[in-house]
Amino acid sequence: MGNLFEKPPADPRVLQYEVLNGAESKGNGKEIEGHIKAMREVLEWLDSYKPCLEPIRKALSKPSDMELQQEAFSALTGNVKKTEEFYTKAAAVADYLPTVLGELGGEGCIMQDLWMARRVVELLGLIYDVDQKKMMSPGLQNDFSFYRRSVGKFQSQASVSETKANQISMWIAEAGPTTAGVGQTLKKAGGRASDGPEHMALAKVANMCAWIVAKDSEMGSSEKAQLLKAMVQSMILFDRSHSRGVFVRTSGVMVRKCLAVLKGEGGQEGGGNGRNAGVVMGLKNGLKYSTIHYGDATTPGFVEDLLE
Repeated sequence: MGNLFEKPPADPRVLQYEVLNGAESKGNGKEIEGHIKAMREVLEWLDSYKPCLEPIRKALSKPSDMELQQEAFSALTGNVKKTEEFYTKAAAVADYLPTVLGELGGEGCIMQDLWMARRVVELLGLIYDVDQKKMMSPGLQNDFSFYRRSVGKFQSQASVSETKANQISMWIAEAGPTTAGVGQTLKKAGGRASDGPEHMALAKVANMCAWIVAKDSEMGSSEKAQLLKAMVQSMILFDRSHSRGVFVRTSGVMVRKCLAVLKGEGGQEGGGNGRNAGVVMGLKNGLKYSTIHYGDATTPGFVEDLLE
């Protein structure tokens, strides 16, 4: 795996534009747009999630009172159906991403299809945001746990079957379930060939995002945040699905450069304006706690230093 660009484009902002010189995607643009829309919908739902605290509290305080159990179970219907939709949409993204990454992982493929590359960046950033929001929504898991424990008593009224509820419950127990699902499908797609086009594409996306943020002094903080999220999410997915992980020198990801750019955007002492300090802190934690190989003996010492 080499660096992203043999001949970098003259304009580092090239990836910002959804269409470059009127170019259109060479692939199935409607499919990735559909997944982007689905992740946005999930993010909006998580942002406005209202847990059923009081009905569940009453039901738990009097477990033999079937009327209270029924009231709590009925109150959960809307949240449970939306959680099932989250599960379904995340599974669809997990099935889709290895395909599009495989298409972009060939030599020069990203530069030949910048429209698609731009949308992959957007989708990766949304996956990061969705899982971060889920982590900050403990009520979601509490609601679904109560539903799963109660569904056997009210099977005729179940909005999600007991079997499906058990599957969703195991999935949602993951801190970042969308990331975990994508990591699993990427691992299966690569098989024994860890250095496949899917990982090449993730390396290229991470390197490209770092390069653009470093080179474009005119980019706004929100645009930089989006690219940094895609960069880190690429690294996390690479690490979770590659046998040697992302931090080794042979991964193809310019880890030192990526982490230096991330650190620089965290505050004025790193050359940034500090507007993305909160985002950068979360991204650093993501690399520490959502990757698998961060604590490996093969991980260079500079990784820990740059993530401080």
